[in-house]
Amino acid sequence: MSVIDLDTNTNNQANNININNNNHGSSSEDEGDGKDNKIKWKTLEHHGVTFFPAYTPHTADLFYKGKKIQVSPEVQEVCNWWAQCEETDFAKQDKVRENFLTEFKKMFDSSLQIEKLEDFDFSVIRQHIEK
Repeated sequence: MSVIDLDTNTNNQANNININNNNHGSSSEDEGDGKDNKIKWKTLEHHGVTFFPAYTPHTADLFYKGKKIQVSPEVQEVCNWWAQCEETDFAKQDKVRENFLTEFKKMFDSSLQIEKLEDFDFSVIRQHIEK
């Protein structure tokens, strides 16, 4: 963890640091000359970057039109994500489903002739994840 003291510099003199949280919106607080000399933070903490472990494949199957299909670990990882969010309001949006299917189809050989997301059954993967 790193902590940066924003209140003093190496000579123990006060720093004149202006931190703007400009979200490109407008409010009465944002109006004026744009200079806000109030001290907003005295320290900044950073706990470093998080690197997640590499994906570990599982044995849960994916079905397409009722038939079990073999998938690569990369495809399986995407299937895991979709299985987790498939029943959410987010994943029920037509545009989300359309976009996911467009990109998901690219992960398969064109001979599979994928037409609809509904032809996939992610339930076995979902059950595996929920264990």
